Amino acid sequence: MKQVLVLGPKGGVGKTTVVRNLAVAGVLSGLRVIVVDTDRQGTLTRWCNRRPESLPPIQNIAIPFKDITEGFEDDDGYDLMLIDTPASVEDNPRGLRAMVDAADFVLLPTGASGEDMDSLKETLDALRSTSARQGIVLNAAKPRLTETIVAHRTLSATVDVGPVIPDLAEVPRTYDAGIGVLELRGAKTADAVWELWNFVAARLEIGA
Repeated sequence: MKQVLVLGPKGGVGKTTVVRNLAVAGVLSGLRVIVVDTDRQGTLTRWCNRRPESLPPIQNIAIPFKDITEGFEDDDGYDLMLIDTPASVEDNPRGLRAMVDAADFVLLPTGASGEDMDSLKETLDALRSTSARQGIVLNAAKPRLTETIVAHRTLSATVDVGPVIPDLAEVPRTYDAGIGVLELRGAKTADAVWELWNFVAARLEIGA
């Protein structure tokens, strides 16, 4: 089983949105997917509970981040585990390090503002002391905005950077229906989400 740890340098960067859309991309690609909700807000768990039975299933488990002491193991034959984290990961450094060490890939969603870049730099500096393979996705951004273009170019010089996920209302709207963008007919962000899936899948060396 491959593990992706979705880690955000600050709140509001769309970690849960990225997890649920990657989970949908995974099941639509024929994989058995499980998601882990470590955020006490439980947003990912509520989304999973709303998921229609007619759609491919996504297994969910919820474990408070503060209670984590070691990395996760697969006992049920899943192909992919996606782990959502809260903003305050520094409250449990032991658990964070265990999850980072167990992950096959650490994905960091971020915005493109100066504040986002400063927070991201601190997280990247902390990850350099680990062997974790890592990548960045500019999430809920405006692709043609100069700020976004500059951020993508600057980050790409030193870090593995995926596609830009546009800031469109359809992305958060799918939460209420328990679906992903890829399951929304005519979704304008579908191509970008598939690009992100291909970016992650290639680094995990799994079928995309």
